Amino acid sequence: MKTNSRSNAPSRPHVFCVFLYVAIAAMALWSQSATVLGQIYVTNAFANTIGKYGLDGSVVSDSLVTGLDFPFDIAVWGDDIYVANLSSGVVGKYTTDGTTLDASLISGFPGLTALTVADGFLYVVDAVNGTVGKYNLDGTVVDAGLVMGLGSTPEGIAISGTDLFVANPGNSTIGKYTTDGGIINRDFIIDVPDPRRVAVYGGVLFVSNFGAGSISTYDAATGATLDLALVTGLSGPLGIALSGDGLNLYIANRDGNTIGLYPTSGGMGDPDFVDMGLSGPSGLAVVDSLQLTSAVSRKTHGTAGTFDVNLPLAGEPGLECRNSAGKHKFVFSFNNPVVSGSASLTLGTGTVSGSPHFSGNTMTVNLTGVSDVQKITVTLTDVTDTSAHVLPPTDVSANMLIGDTSANKIVDRFDVRQTRLQVGVPVTSANFREDVKPDGSITSTDVGQVRSRVGNSLP
Repeated sequence: MKTNSRSNAPSRPHVFCVFLYVAIAAMALWSQSATVLGQIYVTNAFANTIGKYGLDGSVVSDSLVTGLDFPFDIAVWGDDIYVANLSSGVVGKYTTDGTTLDASLISGFPGLTALTVADGFLYVVDAVNGTVGKYNLDGTVVDAGLVMGLGSTPEGIAISGTDLFVANPGNSTIGKYTTDGGIINRDFIIDVPDPRRVAVYGGVLFVSNFGAGSISTYDAATGATLDLALVTGLSGPLGIALSGDGLNLYIANRDGNTIGLYPTSGGMGDPDFVDMGLSGPSGLAVVDSLQLTSAVSRKTHGTAGTFDVNLPLAGEPGLECRNSAGKHKFVFSFNNPVVSGSASLTLGTGTVSGSPHFSGNTMTVNLTGVSDVQKITVTLTDVTDTSAHVLPPTDVSANMLIGDTSANKIVDRFDVRQTRLQVGVPVTSANFREDVKPDGSITSTDVGQVRSRVGNSLP
């Protein structure tokens, strides 16, 4: 990946070099979040190809799929790629390694401008007919006229939950609908400067403004403007895509033949993140391979709040010292939003209680009957994200030792003294471990809990 010095770091006197160095170092630290496993897929409208790149900007194949017909948009679901061929009005289906599955999966669109996949369905935008159609992933029709009356050359589509957003450059609006075809507001956002593509993450709607050369953002719930110029100085921005964690925004600059990478929080990015093998880049899809990023043991301490014990994914397991009668809540976080999966206790005494709960990028697993003085392992299986990527079976372990407030795998007089010194002190992130019976206050009861377990230890 190239630095941003060419476009964003003007020449400065030598005395200010240190400040430039700091800025470049900050950029490097930010960009590290994009170097996880995954791929970028882009349609080259002028070369009639699909290119594939690594999330570090490296070329995997600049002609993964060839022989297309002005490919204008792209969507990836699991191991499958869906391509909108504008000139022929055909949706093609391929694998992520470039194998053709069906080059004419769906045909007959006079103005095929955009598509997306969500919850196992393919949504297709036809600018000439002014429609959004809904299809199964095998190409069979669910509702060819799911949304109708889009007489303003619709060209972009994004889905979040049951909300469906359509960009209409013909009348400078973003419309909002439901995934079952209900109309929420055809003019949800107005006066949008030449909106072409949309993406949504975490309640924020990102819009590429082709003529204005910019990216603007809006509140996906209310339509309120957040930032009309999140990114500026672009060259014909069309396709936009977000990383699975929502921290990075990828932009296909059709007229500049580049893919830019920018932080969604604003600030400097890399306008030439990818600048090799592109010819009219138009559609963009970014696929982050599903990864477990963190795990914690979470408990609510009365009115004092919720506090987490970190459970490292490698090395020595984290140690849970709090006594909640064998009941524990483990929260697992991922780089992508997750929707399904299972968990089991594969080491130690205890059981998984009920089904996991999924919310955004987290999976919550409740445990019951967990004994003290043991190491347990929870195994996650078939965890699946919103793009149908599946996490390999993954183990997370925890040491369970009530009263070990110092987390050194032995309950001793130091733990007793440490807890006694916190009696009467408000519970915070600095001393929640001493609230051994997690009720929001540290009392003599907590001291007694620790004292009664002096001598317990783990290897």
